[in-house]
Amino acid sequence: YQPPRGGAVDLLFCRPAHGTGNLVFGFCRKRQAGKGDPKLIIPKLTMYTHINEARATLWPQGDPLVLFDCNIETDAGGYGWHLRASGPSQLMEQLAPRKDGTPVRVRVELCGLAWVFVVGLRQRTRQFGRHVVTFDASSPTCLLDAPHAQPRTFTNAEQQTAQQLALAALEHSGVTLDWRIEDWLVPAQVWSHQGTPLSAVLRVADAAGAVVQSHRTADTLIVQPRYAAMPWEWANTPPALQLPIGYCTTESLNEQRQPLYNAIYTSGTVAGQVHRTKRAGTAGDLEAAMVTDALLTERAAHLQRARSILGTAGWQTQVGLALPLDTAPGAPGLLDVGTL
Repeated sequence: YQPPRGGAVDLLFCRPAHGTGNLVFGFCRKRQAGKGDPKLIIPKLTMYTHINEARATLWPQGDPLVLFDCNIETDAGGYGWHLRASGPSQLMEQLAPRKDGTPVRVRVELCGLAWVFVVGLRQRTRQFGRHVVTFDASSPTCLLDAPHAQPRTFTNAEQQTAQQLALAALEHSGVTLDWRIEDWLVPAQVWSHQGTPLSAVLRVADAAGAVVQSHRTADTLIVQPRYAAMPWEWANTPPALQLPIGYCTTESLNEQRQPLYNAIYTSGTVAGQVHRTKRAGTAGDLEAAMVTDALLTERAAHLQRARSILGTAGWQTQVGLALPLDTAPGAPGLLDVGTL
């Protein structure tokens, strides 16, 4: 609260004081946020305390499940979230497919964040005094792929947008699409794909160099750019989060030296669909190998595909940071793929 100039502020305490003591207050002038300021800044402290809370249930029944441990992960190269967990012997029966062969679903909550998974393979190990069941599970969008979905042929008899091609692949599946990249037109008879509905969506996204993710709890596929901002723009792009290295439990650095490409030709199969894209501010004299894709039918697709390739060029460092999953107010919470 900022009182008017010369005004006073009354402090109202919610609990009675125990003992005597002095309260020391400091005043910090509020600074106007700059253009490049992070949206969230984790302060540098001598100690960080965090308590994890976890529970698992069958979904949507709500029957509790006992888990000894679990690991949940995703990455930009996959399509969704994956779970590997273990628990007592009764999981073998609790997680068994239904009589019609439909796999069961489980809901896992960590620190107030929830995920829904479709249970895959189970494995039971018996040792003296200990029976353990280990199982794998994936986002419900895995039902769009083998062995749950059968391959078929996808085509476009008439002109459609790339987003419409992906939506047609998801028709009657119950899975929705969250399209976060620039759309483009695909002429009739250009699109042809043989595979599962999931592979069709991945194929459309790949044409623009995009990545596909799954929503944590909903049956939704998310198509988003591989780079929200290009690596050479990061220094002038406001990050979502700034944190001291002491907040991380582990850190790893892995140098990678890729060719210093600064330009690329991309080509479609439609006549005249050849584009050259170069990195702004460079001579464009180091060209990557040409990429040819039938779905590169408009400039928007060419540019997005070129950005995904040129973004990997040059000398880079892969930085691994392990952070606590802290969802308290003012904490970073879960960092999604693509967060800067």
